[in-house]
Amino acid sequence: MKPALFLDRDGIIIHDHGYNKNPEEVRLIDNIQSLISFFRNQDFLVFIITNQSGIGRTWISLDDYYQVSKRMLELLTFKPQAIDHIFFAPYFEASPIGSDLAKTNLEFYHSEWGVNQSGQWSTSWRKPNPGMLLEANNKYGPINFSNSVIIGDRVTDLLAGYHAGIRKGYLKINSPEPGQNHVIDLEEFNHFKNKHEGQFELVHSYNDIVCENN
Repeated sequence: MKPALFLDRDGIIIHDHGYNKNPEEVRLIDNIQSLISFFRNQDFLVFIITNQSGIGRTWISLDDYYQVSKRMLELLTFKPQAIDHIFFAPYFEASPIGSDLAKTNLEFYHSEWGVNQSGQWSTSWRKPNPGMLLEANNKYGPINFSNSVIIGDRVTDLLAGYHAGIRKGYLKINSPEPGQNHVIDLEEFNHFKNKHEGQFELVHSYNDIVCENN
């Protein structure tokens, strides 16, 4: 069984400017390519798991989401391809289009870079629930969750990993960006860390993660 690296998207791979629909605004977080390459070289599977409630809220369209993801993959420019799959959760409880999305097949193949993206209108996929991680296990498993790693910028990311059986994760603290509206809740993180068994740490740099796992 292979372990896996699970990455949030906004704030972890690309800068989070809040429900971005413009691919021209997509910018990679510093050293994310080196981080992914490091874990790939350690024979980890690599998955992106991202909540995208902006779709359910109708603030962004499915096509907006796809175009931003496409630009992200273009910027990553890995050879060979280092992202195994992208899973996204468009669910929003009060969505005006929820009944329509529930009937829609939200899976597509990005032929240019060879990366599948799967979405499902389900509360079980929305973090902190582990549905996206469990689906990764269904498609690529069995995954060695006990040796896997999850990286996010919200405690809900770590909780999703924990519920799937991951006991090692990192909460990324990003430098302030114009228009970036998410601030780490240190009290919430400390409460999570004290309550849940495992190795969960705050990090400022991906180099710190590489050094710790080298």
